[in-house]
Amino acid sequence: KYRTERPVLQFYIERQGNQVILCVEDNGIGIDAGDLQRIFEKGFTGQNGRKVLQNSTGIGLYLCRRLCNKLGIGICADSKGSGLSFISTILLSGCRPKSCTSYIFVRIL
Repeated sequence: KYRTERPVLQFYIERQGNQVILCVEDNGIGIDAGDLQRIFEKGFTGQNGRKVLQNSTGIGLYLCRRLCNKLGIGICADSKGSGLSFISTILLSGCRPKSCTSYIFVRIL
């Protein structure tokens, strides 16, 4: 709902030691720097939720953070003007040394 005329999603996956880093980026309208630290709070809608789309509930990213916490997955976000990046960190347990070593780039237009 916060997309541009031509939405683009990019997914990056990289293994770093015993962790897998998943990064999801978009070219949406972005999030104000002052709002970034609060986007995972229950009910927080930020500037875009209050001014751009007035039907925001502030529940989506809150639920994402809760689910990630239950699964033991780290999640954070960053926005530089336009677009948004979400980064998840997944700890690998029992992953054999030579498995999970690929780097994948997927672009969805």
